[in-house]
Amino acid sequence: MFDTEVNDDNETCSTSNLVVRVGLREAVETFERSKAEILAALAQIEAAQERLVAAVPKLRKLHSERGDDIEVAAYRAVETLERECWGQLLGKLEFGRFLSVARTEELRAMLDGKRGAPALPALTLPNVMSMLQGMHGQLDELLAESVAEVFEWLRPRGHTRVARLKTNTELEVGVRVVIADAVEKPWGISGKKHWSHTLNYQQEPYLAALERVFLALDGKGSVTRLHRSEVSLKLLEAAE
Repeated sequence: MFDTEVNDDNETCSTSNLVVRVGLREAVETFERSKAEILAALAQIEAAQERLVAAVPKLRKLHSERGDDIEVAAYRAVETLERECWGQLLGKLEFGRFLSVARTEELRAMLDGKRGAPALPALTLPNVMSMLQGMHGQLDELLAESVAEVFEWLRPRGHTRVARLKTNTELEVGVRVVIADAVEKPWGISGKKHWSHTLNYQQEPYLAALERVFLALDGKGSVTRLHRSEVSLKLLEAAE
């Protein structure tokens, strides 16, 4: 669990204050109550269907016009709702500021319910706090993962055009490294204003990881101020 957090005014606040500030406790408890009510309602529907089918054996259970089992779809919808709530809460807690690129992708797969991805635990306050506690205990490990990711990212290889540049090498990170396709050119017009350059969505996570590593090497901590890359924010500011 986080003992302290430093905000923009260099003030410290306890984990409990952080929880209160983002309304985490209220949100989780409201979800738990709502989920229980939804499941209870589904159980009532299921019981009503069983009674009806027992009285009229040839009837089918609730289904859509396409033949889909509405009962099964309803329980799946509850699972999707729980994953979406996890995503909203972790977003409020700026969870992405601490994770390596690989772990961010793993978490996104869990939130999307992708096949083969581990299932998220039940959305309860103990589970949320346990996840935060576990992450806090792994900050050094997460930084080491980011360092390794950045090191690999800064060594273009294979038969790509950047790998053939004299300034790039697979063997080390030199004084200068050229990264291809990190910035996308403006491609449209919004009103009378040209849209600004933006970061490639595939490259931005690595730029954010690079910023975390630089912050750590500069003695300013191992966590970025925001979950977005500072370079991306500068580009957005330039567009305004």
